[in-house]
Amino acid sequence: MGYKNIENMLETLSQYIRSEIEDESVEQLILFAQHYFSFSAFDEIANISIEDLYGAVLSHWNLFLNLPDGNRRAMLPHEIPGLLSP
Repeated sequence: MGYKNIENMLETLSQYIRSEIEDESVEQLILFAQHYFSFSAFDEIANISIEDLYGAVLSHWNLFLNLPDGNRRAMLPHEIPGLLSP
């Protein structure tokens, strides 16, 4: 914890992923992690342990891999009846 910046956190996470995953999917998972955290505010994740960051990425990665073809698990805001109506 206590990463200097987002780049430092991503490098630490990449090293951790490489130490945990030993198959051909490791580079794909690292790219996914980089994209996943590119939308996060650094100050919100700066004090989260590398194990917890890894767990979040791996959980969402596995969810992504197990989605049935053509089926969505979430609705976009404009698709929810009444959500955007005055």
